[in-house]
Amino acid sequence: MSPQTATALSQPEEPGEDLDPLEGLHGLDERRAIDSSEGAAYMLAGDNGAYLSISPSAYNLLKARREGVSFAELAVRIGAQAGRTVEPGEVEAAYKSLLGRIRTLRQAAQRTPSGFLFRLRLLPKTWVERAGALLAPAFLSLPAALLLAAVLTSVVWAVDVYKLHRFFAIGPAAGDFWWAYGLFALSVLFHELGHASACVHHGARPSEIGFTIYLVFPAFYSDVTDAWQLRRGQRVVIDLAGIYFQAILGSAYLAAYRLTHWEPLWFAWMMIATSAVFMLNPILKFDGYWAVADLLGVMQLSRQPVRIVRHWVSRALGRPVSPLPWPLAVTLILGLYTIVSFGIWILFLVFALPMVGRQIAAYPALLRKTAEGFTSPAGPPLSTLFHELSVGTFMVLLAGLVLWRLVRPLWSRVKRRG
Repeated sequence: MSPQTATALSQPEEPGEDLDPLEGLHGLDERRAIDSSEGAAYMLAGDNGAYLSISPSAYNLLKARREGVSFAELAVRIGAQAGRTVEPGEVEAAYKSLLGRIRTLRQAAQRTPSGFLFRLRLLPKTWVERAGALLAPAFLSLPAALLLAAVLTSVVWAVDVYKLHRFFAIGPAAGDFWWAYGLFALSVLFHELGHASACVHHGARPSEIGFTIYLVFPAFYSDVTDAWQLRRGQRVVIDLAGIYFQAILGSAYLAAYRLTHWEPLWFAWMMIATSAVFMLNPILKFDGYWAVADLLGVMQLSRQPVRIVRHWVSRALGRPVSPLPWPLAVTLILGLYTIVSFGIWILFLVFALPMVGRQIAAYPALLRKTAEGFTSPAGPPLSTLFHELSVGTFMVLLAGLVLWRLVRPLWSRVKRRG
């Protein structure tokens, strides 16, 4: 699910400029409430399909200004509610600040989403909507129960200790690997159709499906931002629908394997199973992350661990702090999520980072070994060299990405202070 963004035109204050700063922004008339655990919030939608969540006070301010209410009259209204004197200048400053936020989010909506290297459209929105409508019955109760039973049955069929050892310790043969990877890539496209079909089933509008490089991983993407208008439970279904559809296709692969004994089908199923486990992690922004965020009703989940740690530190130091906005149960779960999140990063720094450092140090020798392998008939098989080079290159790229993500916030602070 895509991050929330917003679109709106800037607020003109001089005569002769556009007098409607909220042109192209929808949701002020129908009052779209967001189902979250963070208190009342409303959703605004832009013409480009981007979204912005705002508080009730911000919503009322935007709506009143759109209706032509002056800052002086608004100051009187707000002052009466707050039980104090409010100056028109305070209201005007708050309004301009809100419009500035909308302008910033509008610009962000026009950029490639965070983590995406690029976006290449494969299926246009109209095709995705048609495919989603055809596949949406998979979310009806009876078909879903039958399909899940088939998936569970296929898992029992797939248990083969020898093949599991071979998959994780040795890997498939080169020819089997590429066939299996092609079948796996097809399942990833089906994964995105799962998200789109769940959107159609629950009344939201899916968008295009395309190809990207997310972090350092080749991936398909589907834009299901319109799902923010749905209830939390419906959003969780959409979040997990991709893995559901992949599991269905994986079951078909296993059934075909039982009939043909063609091993790439079994290896493709194992790729689907291992990728599903990875996608369910709640730390990186894959399906599991969005499912946890929607289940808890917490927006921008990845930012909450730092917020909670700051809250804990401030309380420990006796500083005044505002209460956290969530119910007690959600706050406790987020506290556990914070511990797990920081624990994973600490484990990465302690154990994985040194391993990545060794990979980087050994990379020049790996390049030389690969180059020599092409010219020396007595060297290792080219398939082995290619596999080693692929793994080494991936580790180097992953290390560079992680280091950049760690250093970038510090660099941004230095630039702001400078």
